[in-house]
Amino acid sequence: IAEWISGENEMVIQGLSVGKTYTLKEELAPLGYVQAKEIKFTVENTTDIQKVQMIDKVVTVRKAETNGKAVEGAILQIVSTKTKDIVDQWIVEADGNHNVNGLLAGETYILKEINVPKGYVQANEIEFTVEDDNKDQIIEMIDNQVQVVKENENGDLLKGAKLQVVNNKTNEIIDEWITGRHIF
Repeated sequence: IAEWISGENEMVIQGLSVGKTYTLKEELAPLGYVQAKEIKFTVENTTDIQKVQMIDKVVTVRKAETNGKAVEGAILQIVSTKTKDIVDQWIVEADGNHNVNGLLAGETYILKEINVPKGYVQANEIEFTVEDDNKDQIIEMIDNQVQVVKENENGDLLKGAKLQVVNNKTNEIIDEWITGRHIF
């Protein structure tokens, strides 16, 4: 019956019949918003103006350390559990927040960290469902940091030890360094 792109003004639809039921459907949500579910409404026999309100919600992913500081440079991805398609992917910026694009209310997704900045431990995947309400959601993915020190029995830092972090399954060297280069 009518199609339009939402903007700053309300849409007035002419020609609807009293007593009939119609469906308001969002074909494409604005970037950073969840696509709303369809709303069925019936035109009442009244002289009052009837309003049908569709509210888009936002799902924000926050990527941070345990102390709350953003993990800048991590690459995150959201995958649909239904289709297995990648819905959104981004590089975490300085504030750590990202409004996710392409989500549908009521659907379930997996948040994955696909590239971990050096010095961090890869976070576990998070499965979440976009709640079918008009309240914004925040999904937090927290990274742990592992700090390795080489010290003697008195707790003094030692120079000159060559250390490696090795993957136990693949024997791949993840990182290696010589200790104490910062000790004077």
